[in-house]
Amino acid sequence: MTERVDHRIVRALNLIRRTRLLLAGAVACLLIAVVAGALQGQQGLRFPLSLSVPTDPRASYQILAVAGTKTRPIITTRRSGPSGVSFAKREVDCRRWTFRYLAEGDTMEELRASEESRASRQTDRHGPLTEGSISSYVANAACRLR
Repeated sequence: MTERVDHRIVRALNLIRRTRLLLAGAVACLLIAVVAGALQGQQGLRFPLSLSVPTDPRASYQILAVAGTKTRPIITTRRSGPSGVSFAKREVDCRRWTFRYLAEGDTMEELRASEESRASRQTDRHGPLTEGSISSYVANAACRLR
Protein backbone atom coordinates (compact mmCIF):
# COMPACT_ATOMS: atom_id res chain seq x y z
CA MET A 1 0.00 0.00 0.00
CA THR A 2 2.81 2.40 0.88
CA GLU A 3 4.55 1.65 -2.42
CA ARG A 4 1.42 2.55 -4.36
CA VAL A 5 1.09 5.89 -2.58
CA ASP A 6 4.78 6.63 -3.07
CA HIS A 7 4.50 5.72 -6.75
CA ARG A 8 1.50 8.01 -7.19
CA ILE A 9 3.25 10.85 -5.40
CA VAL A 10 6.30 10.44 -7.61
CA ARG A 11 4.10 10.46 -10.72
CA ALA A 12 2.28 13.57 -9.49
CA LEU A 13 5.56 15.36 -8.76
CA ASN A 14 6.92 14.45 -12.20
CA LEU A 15 3.75 15.80 -13.79
CA ILE A 16 4.09 19.05 -11.83
CA ARG A 17 7.74 19.40 -12.88
CA ARG A 18 6.90 18.79 -16.53
CA THR A 19 4.03 21.26 -16.38
CA ARG A 20 6.28 23.94 -14.86
CA LEU A 21 8.90 23.30 -17.54
CA LEU A 22 6.30 23.47 -20.29
CA LEU A 23 4.87 26.71 -18.90
CA ALA A 24 8.33 28.30 -18.67
CA GLY A 25 9.06 27.13 -22.20
CA ALA A 26 5.71 28.40 -23.41
CA VAL A 27 6.50 31.89 -22.10
CA ALA A 28 9.90 31.85 -23.83
CA CYS A 29 8.35 30.51 -27.01
CA LEU A 30 5.56 33.05 -26.93
CA LEU A 31 8.21 35.74 -27.01
CA ILE A 32 9.90 33.98 -29.90
CA ALA A 33 6.59 33.55 -31.70
CA VAL A 34 5.84 37.26 -31.38
CA VAL A 35 9.28 38.15 -32.70
CA ALA A 36 9.09 35.47 -35.39
CA GLY A 37 5.64 36.62 -36.45
CA ALA A 38 6.90 40.15 -36.77
CA LEU A 39 9.89 39.03 -38.79
CA GLN A 40 8.24 36.41 -40.97
CA GLY A 41 8.26 37.18 -44.64
CA GLN A 42 7.93 35.20 -47.85
CA GLN A 43 11.18 33.40 -47.08
CA GLY A 44 10.02 32.28 -43.59
CA LEU A 45 11.80 33.16 -40.38
CA ARG A 46 14.64 35.63 -40.45
CA PHE A 47 17.48 35.09 -38.06
CA PRO A 48 18.81 35.99 -35.56
CA LEU A 49 15.87 35.74 -33.15
CA SER A 50 16.14 36.79 -29.51
CA LEU A 51 15.69 34.04 -26.95
CA SER A 52 14.72 34.71 -23.34
CA VAL A 53 16.64 32.64 -20.77
CA PRO A 54 15.50 33.79 -17.31
CA THR A 55 17.97 31.51 -15.51
CA ASP A 56 20.90 33.39 -17.10
CA PRO A 57 19.80 37.03 -16.65
CA ARG A 58 23.19 38.63 -17.31
CA ALA A 59 23.46 37.13 -20.77
CA SER A 60 21.56 37.59 -24.00
CA TYR A 61 20.81 34.73 -26.37
CA GLN A 62 20.09 34.64 -30.07
CA ILE A 63 18.85 31.82 -32.26
CA LEU A 64 21.04 31.92 -35.35
CA ALA A 65 19.57 28.96 -37.25
CA VAL A 66 17.14 26.07 -36.93
CA ALA A 67 17.54 23.00 -39.14
CA GLY A 68 16.80 19.30 -38.85
CA THR A 69 13.32 17.83 -38.65
CA LYS A 70 10.19 18.79 -36.74
CA THR A 71 10.79 16.16 -34.06
CA ARG A 72 14.61 16.41 -34.05
CA PRO A 73 15.53 20.04 -34.72
CA ILE A 74 19.10 21.28 -34.72
CA ILE A 75 19.44 24.78 -33.29
CA THR A 76 22.45 27.09 -33.38
CA THR A 77 22.64 29.76 -30.66
CA ARG A 78 24.84 32.67 -29.69
CA ARG A 79 25.35 33.68 -26.05
CA SER A 80 26.71 37.08 -25.13
CA GLY A 81 27.45 37.74 -21.47
CA PRO A 82 30.03 38.94 -18.95
CA SER A 83 32.38 36.08 -19.84
CA GLY A 84 32.25 36.91 -23.57
CA VAL A 85 30.58 35.44 -26.62
CA SER A 86 30.06 31.74 -27.30
CA PHE A 87 28.21 29.62 -29.82
CA ALA A 88 26.52 26.24 -29.48
CA LYS A 89 24.76 23.82 -31.78
CA ARG A 90 22.34 21.35 -30.18
CA GLU A 91 20.18 18.54 -31.49
CA VAL A 92 16.90 18.12 -29.60
CA ASP A 93 14.60 15.13 -29.49
CA CYS A 94 11.23 16.82 -28.95
CA ARG A 95 9.41 13.55 -28.26
CA ARG A 96 11.78 12.17 -25.64
CA TRP A 97 12.73 15.61 -24.27
CA THR A 98 16.47 14.97 -24.59
CA PHE A 99 19.33 16.79 -26.31
CA ARG A 100 22.98 16.62 -27.20
CA TYR A 101 25.61 19.15 -28.13
CA LEU A 102 26.80 18.88 -31.71
CA ALA A 103 29.34 21.68 -31.41
CA GLU A 104 30.57 24.53 -29.19
CA GLY A 105 33.00 27.39 -29.65
CA ASP A 106 33.88 30.98 -28.84
CA THR A 107 33.73 31.87 -32.55
CA MET A 108 31.80 30.52 -35.53
CA GLU A 109 35.07 29.05 -36.82
CA GLU A 110 35.58 27.16 -33.54
CA LEU A 111 31.94 26.01 -33.71
CA ARG A 112 32.50 24.53 -37.18
CA ALA A 113 35.77 22.88 -36.15
CA SER A 114 34.11 21.42 -33.04
CA GLU A 115 31.26 20.06 -35.14
CA GLU A 116 33.65 18.39 -37.59
CA SER A 117 35.65 16.87 -34.73
CA ARG A 118 32.55 15.50 -32.97
CA ALA A 119 31.03 14.23 -36.23
CA SER A 120 34.07 12.05 -36.81
CA ARG A 121 33.68 10.48 -33.33
CA GLN A 122 29.86 10.22 -33.23
CA THR A 123 29.96 9.21 -29.56
CA ASP A 124 27.81 11.92 -27.99
CA ARG A 125 24.49 10.54 -26.80
CA HIS A 126 21.33 12.42 -25.96
CA GLY A 127 20.86 13.31 -22.30
CA PRO A 128 17.76 14.45 -20.43
CA LEU A 129 16.82 18.11 -20.37
CA THR A 130 16.82 19.68 -16.91
CA GLU A 131 14.08 22.10 -15.90
CA GLY A 132 15.31 25.69 -15.96
CA SER A 133 18.53 24.89 -17.80
CA ILE A 134 19.66 26.97 -20.74
CA SER A 135 19.27 23.92 -22.97
CA SER A 136 15.65 23.50 -21.85
CA TYR A 137 14.82 27.01 -23.07
CA VAL A 138 16.68 26.37 -26.31
CA ALA A 139 14.84 23.05 -26.73
CA ASN A 140 11.44 24.65 -26.12
CA ALA A 141 12.16 27.21 -28.80
CA ALA A 142 13.52 24.65 -31.26
CA CYS A 143 10.57 22.29 -30.87
CA ARG A 144 8.09 25.09 -31.46
CA LEU A 145 9.88 26.76 -34.36
CA ARG A 146 10.06 23.58 -36.46
